[in-house]
Amino acid sequence: MIKRMDDVIEEAYMEGRFKVKVGNKVVAKGRNKWTRYFASAIVENVITYSKYESWSNACGSIGYYADSRVGRDTSTPTDPSMTDLVDKVDIAPSSITRQAIRSFYGEYKAEFTFIWDTGVLPNMTIGELGVYGVGSSDDWSSPWENPNISTVVNGICFRIYNASKRLIARISSGDGDFDPINYDNTKVLKLEWYFIITT
Repeated sequence: MIKRMDDVIEEAYMEGRFKVKVGNKVVAKGRNKWTRYFASAIVENVITYSKYESWSNACGSIGYYADSRVGRDTSTPTDPSMTDLVDKVDIAPSSITRQAIRSFYGEYKAEFTFIWDTGVLPNMTIGELGVYGVGSSDDWSSPWENPNISTVVNGICFRIYNASKRLIARISSGDGDFDPINYDNTKVLKLEWYFIITT
């Protein structure tokens, strides 16, 4: 017999986890820190009761602009209002993959893998990593009754107010998430980032 969903889902937990690899060696893993722009975008997706798309079938989600960057800062703690990395090295990953993973009535994951091939990044000390996606500007007035959000960015429609590519999560040695990484660019750098809902 299949259980009722309200029997299965008594409480739900949301977290972001990461794993950083240099070559085949795991050099850091743990939980990320969220920005308020990610939290606002989630609330807006839940509360919006409709969106306009009669002009187009193109629609997007928080992961539409999925991207990542590394940074050199090793001491600054994460603040929820951060809009970017403190000392960003603005070099895009060589590849990005994504997948959804589900365990039976228990855990749901969105997994993003960002890979920088050898020679793409300079040799450096990495102290922070950022994950970017479509986030809200978070400048609406509260309470916001019956929002009907439709933001169009480059021909793509979002149910997020003032949607734009924003820093949604940060991983930092300044938060004690990991020890600074002395990166040698003769090796591949890989960031695995997971958005996890557990019931």
